[in-house]
Order: sequence, then C-alpha cells, then structure tokens
Amino acid sequence: MLRVTAVAAFVSLAGCTADALDDDEPIDSVESEARRSDERLSGVYEVPTSEQLAPFASNPISVRVRTESTGKFRLKYKLPTVIAGDARGVDLDGRPDGAGGWELSGRLGAGRCAESADGELACLIAYTDGLTMSLAEATAAVNAVSRTEAERAARQAVAEKFIIDPLGIVKFKRTRR
Repeated sequence: MLRVTAVAAFVSLAGCTADALDDDEPIDSVESEARRSDERLSGVYEVPTSEQLAPFASNPISVRVRTESTGKFRLKYKLPTVIAGDARGVDLDGRPDGAGGWELSGRLGAGRCAESADGELACLIAYTDGLTMSLAEATAAVNAVSRTEAERAARQAVAEKFIIDPLGIVKFKRTRR
C-alpha cells in the first residue's frame, strides 16, 4: 500500500498522467477467462536520452497486461502528457520471440520486450506515424509540473526529443507469469 501511495504522490508531483486504463474497453481474446490473466500494474515510461536529461525522462504510468496461457499478451498504457500531450492510449500485442523475449506490434508501434533476472519487463517501443502528439499540450503539462526554469527546460527538451523521434521504454513487473 505504501508503494502505491508513493507512486500516486510521485504522479501528482510530476504532473504526469498515470490514468486508470479504460475498464469498459474490452480486450479481445479467443481464450476462455480461465486461461488468461488480467493485471493492472504500476510502471515507468522512459524516453531514451542523454545522461544530463535522464532524471527528467522517466514518468510513472499505469499498465494493463492480459496474458494468455500460450505466452501471448496484450499491453495497454497511456503515454505521459509531459512527453506527448494529451494522454495517448497505446495497445500492443505481444508474442514470444523464441529467444526468451517478446515481440510487440500494434497500430501505433512495434517493439521488443526482455525480462530481467528480477522479473521486470523492459519493452523498447518505436511508434508509427499514426501516433498523434501535441508539442503545445506537452509544453503546457511541462510548465504545470516544473518547479524551476532548469527543470522546465530539461523536461521540454525530453518532450521535443520524443516528438521528433518517438521511441520509448515501458518498464513494469508482472505479478503472474
């Protein structure tokens, strides 16, 4: 409970959206309910950037994972407003790649996930041109959360980098496998 409260506090301090994912939105699957699991997890969204900007390139997010007994899964999350503007929902299908990882693909992007020894999944995602982003909205979110001009400038640089080169890393730890 303390960790959830700490994440919620960080989210409110960072001004990033860790919005609850749409519960009403179905995730299609051919498997019965008994053969799949659905998890809502806290995660981190990182924009690969320079060492200098790294402290401003990670933001908390909510992640929804539906895992099927075949090893396939569906990953859903919303991009942080401080990098993409109004929270954009991303929905990707994952399947084992035969090398211990997972390949991801969806309408808005594709990528690959690898699992660390402690069970954390890190998914590198490259987004397609179909991902709509707004620098003006990202800038407004950056301005709302930044406490100093230096922080504002760093967060703004991260947002501009992401919008020019939409590449990110979703990290989360599944409780079920």
